[in-house]
Amino acid sequence: MGNTCYMNAALQCVAHLPLFRGYFLRNDHLNDLNPENPLGSGGAVARALANVVKELQTRTEGRVEPRAFRRALVEFKRDFAGNEQQDR
Repeated sequence: MGNTCYMNAALQCVAHLPLFRGYFLRNDHLNDLNPENPLGSGGAVARALANVVKELQTRTEGRVEPRAFRRALVEFKRDFAGNEQQDR
């Protein structure tokens, strides 16, 4: 998946902080989406993030690979498309 250390750190924070985790597990994020905003992702990033959080909560073994989340993020923010370090 390339260099995703920052993405993974952010995913871990969201998935393990009760306030954020609950927000996505209860689908509360759906009430806050603005798919008509021309500057946004149409809600794709938030929906993909919710799927990762849900998978992290329900998976009992193995690993979670957030490929769909990364694809949604890259489609919205092309800076993360490659395998380069993003911490410069």
